[in-house]
Amino acid sequence: RGHIGVHTGTAFVGNMGSENRFDYTISGEILGIASRLENLNKRYGTTVLVSAATREKAGHALLARPIDALYLHAR
Repeated sequence: RGHIGVHTGTAFVGNMGSENRFDYTISGEILGIASRLENLNKRYGTTVLVSAATREKAGHALLARPIDALYLHAR
């Protein structure tokens, strides 16, 4: 059973690296928070967790219920 963590913010997306070695990738603080949300699904018995930032941006388009209040920061 897969788990999903969703966070809203700024990320860098595209080909990154040097002339000799590069890859299409994504980078940014939002990835760390999304990853932590993904892992927290196991603790709460959920499949998808979204951050307050994502919930706020989605407005009424997202049907959600509060699970917990956590302070997450990127490592």
